[in-house]
Amino acid sequence: MLHVAETGKTEAGDFFKKNDQFKCWLSHAGNEENLYLSIYPMWESSESQRRQLENKIISRYKPICNKFDESDQDVFSTTVKTTRPEPEPEPEPEPED
Repeated sequence: MLHVAETGKTEAGDFFKKNDQFKCWLSHAGNEENLYLSIYPMWESSESQRRQLENKIISRYKPICNKFDESDQDVFSTTVKTTRPEPEPEPEPEPED
């Protein structure tokens, strides 16, 4: 998952290329053939409900083409945030008899 956002119509043939996130998507996907669009329709939802779900997904998965700032859940931009995985904990030594 590269990016999460609410969007309107996606029918235009140049939907990907005209999106502000296109360069970020392409830099991580390698080429357009590797880009896929997933849609979760929320026809009867309010803007608040859609924003809540969007924030929850971004918070959980931290897509690389979304900037996640834990101090302000409504601030998202195209800045790429690189994180390093945390090191594995050392195994507990076995007790000696």
